[in-house]
This record gives sequence, structure tokens and C-alpha cells, in this order.
Amino acid sequence: TDTSNTIKSNDGIGVQWATTNIISNPTIFSTGWSSYSNGNDGAFFTEFGTEGLNLINRQSWCGAYRGFTPSVTTYTFSVWVRPISRTNTSIVQALYISGGGISDTAVYADWTKQGEWQKLTLTVTFTSTATASINLICYGGVNDPAYKITAQYTMPQIEERSYATAFVNGSSSQGNLFLPISHYLNNTNGTIFFRHKPYYQLSNTIISGSIVQ
Repeated sequence: TDTSNTIKSNDGIGVQWATTNIISNPTIFSTGWSSYSNGNDGAFFTEFGTEGLNLINRQSWCGAYRGFTPSVTTYTFSVWVRPISRTNTSIVQALYISGGGISDTAVYADWTKQGEWQKLTLTVTFTSTATASINLICYGGVNDPAYKITAQYTMPQIEERSYATAFVNGSSSQGNLFLPISHYLNNTNGTIFFRHKPYYQLSNTIISGSIVQ
């Protein structure tokens, strides 16, 4: 389970709410995406079992994008990125959102984690139903062959909510955590103690405990 946005490392187990990825066929980059400016190097097969977007020694201002029609509400965008190399530190690898009545906004890969997969998330509230665009692009410096980047993207997601959850191809049901108490109690009597830390408080969240005999 991806707990990067729901629980701190080594704190415990993250249990998520139901979600839907608005992007159709989000595991595929070979169709559904348009080339941005200086292009891209097509799809490749990732270690996650998904297609990813390859940028191999590609001139800056490159990548891919796709549009969708939003409602006037809040959405959270997320994508996994891997910054590999660049010829100039002014070049960034971005998750960039435009349209929908808002000013363009972006979040960037952390180059101190060069060569590692990392998850970018961005939450925006659209003010119109004008077409919006999710842009997986690398840019910066001069639009010149001397400015090049190698980077990868995979598992893009758009959710109609104010926070990101684990990647899903389609929809997922709400999470539940069950512990087989027979592994911990020797009889039918006992107490199980746990700590609950809600990172996102929902009005209809139920935290409960029971012993099923």
C-alpha cells in the first residue's frame, strides 16, 4: 500500500478512503497523451507494471500533456517521477496544471533524490469548467540543444478531493484493517490498544474496535 501521503514512515499502517482516478487508462502513455513542445521518447515498461513516459537526453521544454473538463471544485493531481540527469540546474521536472479558470501552478521533482522515484502531488480548486490540462513536462533554461534532461514519469492520477491517495487504475473501495486477534490473545478476554492518527479528517470516518468470536 502506498502510504506516502497518509502516514509517516514507520508509524504504522495506512488505511485509505475510496477513490476514483479520473484519468482513463492511467497505466498507458502510448495513447491518450499529446507531445509537448520538444517532444518525448515515448512509453516504456516500468518496474511497477505500468507504462511510463520516457525523456532521454531530451532538449528542455519537453514532455506530454492531456486535457480534461473539470467541475468548479477541488482536485488533487499526483504522479510518480524519476529525475535522472540534466545538463543545467535551471531545468526542472514538473507536474504542471493549467486552465480551469486558475493561474498555472506546478510542483517539482527533488533533485537531491536524483535517480529515485518520488511522488509529486498538487491540489487546486478550479473556478470554471473551461478545459484544464495536466502537463508532465520538463522546462527551464534556454530552449537550446545544450539544455537537456533525462527523466521519467508514471502512474498519473486526478482525484476529486483535497488530498492524494494511492494510485489506482479506475476506482478503489474504502480501506479496512483487520487483525486476527487469535495471534495475540490466548483466550476470549483481553484488551487491544492502538493509536489512530487521522491525516485527513472526514465527517463520516468511523474508528471502532470489536472482538469477533
